[in-house]
Amino acid sequence: MLTAFSNTVLRIDNARQQSQAWLDVDLLSLLWRFRPLEASDKRDKVFALLGLVTNWQNKPAMLPDYRMDVSTTFVQTAANIVRRTMSLTVLAGDLDAVLNRKRVEDLASWVMDWSLPCLPIEIDRVSSLGLYDASGGHTSPVRLHQQHSILEASGSYIDYIIAVGEVSRHTQISETLAAIRSWNFETQRHQELRGSYPTGCTYDEAFWRTLIGDVVHTNNGDTRKTNNKASYRRATTDDFEAYRAWRMWSRCIARDTLSRTATFTQRDLDDGISSIHYALKTATTSRRFFITSKGYIGFGPRTTQLGDEVWVLSNSKVPFLLSATHTPAQLPHFGRQHNIKKCTGSGLSTLIGCDARDGVCNEPHGCRRMVGDCFCYGIMDGEGCAAAGEAMKQVYLV
Repeated sequence: MLTAFSNTVLRIDNARQQSQAWLDVDLLSLLWRFRPLEASDKRDKVFALLGLVTNWQNKPAMLPDYRMDVSTTFVQTAANIVRRTMSLTVLAGDLDAVLNRKRVEDLASWVMDWSLPCLPIEIDRVSSLGLYDASGGHTSPVRLHQQHSILEASGSYIDYIIAVGEVSRHTQISETLAAIRSWNFETQRHQELRGSYPTGCTYDEAFWRTLIGDVVHTNNGDTRKTNNKASYRRATTDDFEAYRAWRMWSRCIARDTLSRTATFTQRDLDDGISSIHYALKTATTSRRFFITSKGYIGFGPRTTQLGDEVWVLSNSKVPFLLSATHTPAQLPHFGRQHNIKKCTGSGLSTLIGCDARDGVCNEPHGCRRMVGDCFCYGIMDGEGCAAAGEAMKQVYLV
């Protein structure tokens, strides 16, 4: 309890010092930094932080409005951040409730419920997502349909999920290794059917890079020097040796045979093994392994299911999983929509781009629900985003 209290005080003091020093502190980074804290009024998970923001992205400051209910507050906060950042970064993160908590009633699936706590490792994971560029810098209009809180965006459909694996909790190293073995078994089974990975590399390379999210942790868990943000870099081929050392180290730890079967220098432990270990925990804790019909592998939210679709949305750094109405027997066709919403007289607001459609929407829309962001090896750097605008499809999220 004392440690938790001390960490909370230090987090508040750190934010205060940054604000006083006029550093660039935006609302989204504060929302994630203070995500573990509670508020008697859920709206204050947003409104209480507004005074700490020093970077409003050259737009007027957001003001608290207690006339809005909780759901509307979170929807408008998300829309406000999309408009300011000109990106869909605010959509990333575990959208599901944890610790037997429930999301705010009637909250759109694409909107983060900031009143819910999250695992500390999730904050680190989200902070590393800026290393990717799944949309390859492609941008297109993003609109908000006010009546049903529908977010309209454009994206490229990649594939659908045909296999899912266990969720690793990383409570102990033996459990982690057991989960990795099950994921690897499923990967090898698909490798026998396809040979090489869709990008042309081997499945072995795709697998170890997927386990660590193709990034390496660089500050060995000391977040005090980086404003409570873990530091990462993209993985290189040289990091494979560190991954191999981690595999040997983890097996020795799990069998309690470290002193008798292997020798590791302190540099091995500090510079290589610990970096891989932390990156792997960040990328996979409470995440579900998946394989798509084309052979892509990756990790999504623990709610990932068969038939969920992998999309790369314009203005996004990472791919997203969207739910479909398929049953496993109906998987080959991706075009089915989740449900139909008729925006009769719904206010239409353009968040990104300029569009003459601003005003009122009276169209029916086939909508999908957001499952969450995902890592899918081979499409994290613009490979999956169609270059031609006509190849992009409109996506409506409820």
